[in-house]
Amino acid sequence: MPALVHTTDTHLGDLTRIAEEIIEAVQGGLAEGELEGSVWGIHAQSVQKPLLRVVQTGNAGRLAELLGSLHTRIFTLGYDQHARITAKLRDDPQSRAQHARHMAHTLLYHAFALGVAPMWNAAQRNGLFTYVERDETDEIACACLDVLGLAGALPVSGPNTCGVPTARGVLNERQLLALGYLREVQAHLSATGRRYDRIVEIGGGLGRLAVLAQRVIDLPYTIIDLPAVAITQYALLRGNGLEARLFAPAPGARGVSLVNAFASFEPEDYRNSLFVNFDALVEMNRETQERYFDLIAASESDLLSGNHEAAKEITDEGHRQNIDIARIAERGLVAGPRQMFWERQGYVTQRFLSPREPLRGG
Repeated sequence: MPALVHTTDTHLGDLTRIAEEIIEAVQGGLAEGELEGSVWGIHAQSVQKPLLRVVQTGNAGRLAELLGSLHTRIFTLGYDQHARITAKLRDDPQSRAQHARHMAHTLLYHAFALGVAPMWNAAQRNGLFTYVERDETDEIACACLDVLGLAGALPVSGPNTCGVPTARGVLNERQLLALGYLREVQAHLSATGRRYDRIVEIGGGLGRLAVLAQRVIDLPYTIIDLPAVAITQYALLRGNGLEARLFAPAPGARGVSLVNAFASFEPEDYRNSLFVNFDALVEMNRETQERYFDLIAASESDLLSGNHEAAKEITDEGHRQNIDIARIAERGLVAGPRQMFWERQGYVTQRFLSPREPLRGG
């Protein structure tokens, strides 16, 4: 099994300066709307509030401290390694061993999807993978990065993130999933041959996919997300040397634009975009989904969806997942075939294309 390590340095550059930029961006007030009755609305009302309060006090030193400890704070719950996971992976040998097996398994499926490793190999007798006999984590991980066209080190997010050391940096679980998301975006661009003015991600997690996409895809990038999440995304993007605009009113021409999900959206600002969503749409309430579907259709854009379909109650209040993403086709988009997302069991990817130009290859 691969060995797990905890990073010890922030690596995010001048966090005090980043914190000052964040505070400056909210000087005019932080627009917030009525929170939806979904898992993300409930999360925003509770664990994300302390971060927003620090931002609104204008205390750059305290904000820098928070941003430098993402993986020991509960406000990252739901979109990255958070305090409870960090504690388990640091102190519990059984949890570390289980996570190491999970990482090795997920990495292999990522390699299968990219053609880096064969799924079936006669040399792997008795159904055993070669990594059981020899730790090939570094070799496989670096080969996957090469296929994706990613040069240099993996993005970093701060101390205490737990992952597998490679020659390109520490690969943690969320970063590995982001590599899978990048593969899906690249496959979409290749299969359709469509030209886009920008990529718009609905719900961007910590911003890992945005960092990766900016390295290999020559398109402006926009993330629409809740305010507290956008703040942590800004820190990750700026700390990894990317240009970013926090709480931008609309997509910008360069770098990454972080748009408040409570903003009003004009279809003209998003025309001819590739909207992508991984692991968020099914956890929104139906009204919020409809708002995004209307924006995508009205702006003559496409949607690439990768979401889970556990069909369970996802909050204590009993809200159920809205898994019928394919109903966006009722707005005139063409639904492509559903496919398995290799890295996560129970996840499905599907593309929905506007009829604005002839389709090529699906």
